[in-house]
Amino acid sequence: MAHDGTALGALTEIIEAAGGTSDAQTLVPAIEQLGEVIGSGGGGGIADGSVTTAKLANLAVTQDKLDANAVTWDKINGSVVRAMHAISLVAANSQTDQALTALNFPHSTLTPAQMVEDNRYADSSYRLCWISGTTLEAAPISFFGNVQTGAITLYAKGLHSTASGILGVDDSWTIAANA
Repeated sequence: MAHDGTALGALTEIIEAAGGTSDAQTLVPAIEQLGEVIGSGGGGGIADGSVTTAKLANLAVTQDKLDANAVTWDKINGSVVRAMHAISLVAANSQTDQALTALNFPHSTLTPAQMVEDNRYADSSYRLCWISGTTLEAAPISFFGNVQTGAITLYAKGLHSTASGILGVDDSWTIAANA
């Protein structure tokens, strides 16, 4: 059925297909059929791309009208979000976990001891996040090894500070101001 995408267009087309009369014998089945068309997403709804910034009335969308859970990562479509899904955010501690949760950022909370599992420390998609003063910092996790002891130190250098810990040993990240 090819109509103009409106409920009226769909109803007009259904009535015309039934002989074009407007008696109860034609209208009742036509309205029932229209309900099926609308229910299947085939008409009566808002066509994709038909709502634009220019068509929105000033102040039509307000903070009060937005549901706090209306915008989720799964509903957002864009290259930035697709790139973010390729990154695994890791909270360094409970304070950072709370901040990332409040921002609705998908993440996990891992210690340096837990990063040894499945060689997570060598996965370039991981970004360690931590709070430095009032700043949420995030940086790729790098590592270096001590050839004599065999210890591997994980670190992530942010703008104001660096987070570090011994792989497979430390149960928390150490945050130190950058020099």
